[in-house]
Amino acid sequence: MDLILSPLFEGAANWALFDALAAGVSVPASNRCFVPEVISDGHDGLLFDADDAQGLARAALELLG
Repeated sequence: MDLILSPLFEGAANWALFDALAAGVSVPASNRCFVPEVISDGHDGLLFDADDAQGLARAALELLG
């Protein structure tokens, strides 16, 4: 897997996010909930506003490029 998309809006931790990070997979994820505490923007993923679908698409394409 090249990346996992994690557009969380609210709620509890999603274990798939932690599994992906442990496997070294880059993660474009929303900057809500616990996510900014887990992902360092630009290091092991890219953070974006959860309401910004274009931001999610840009982050995914940047990580795949």
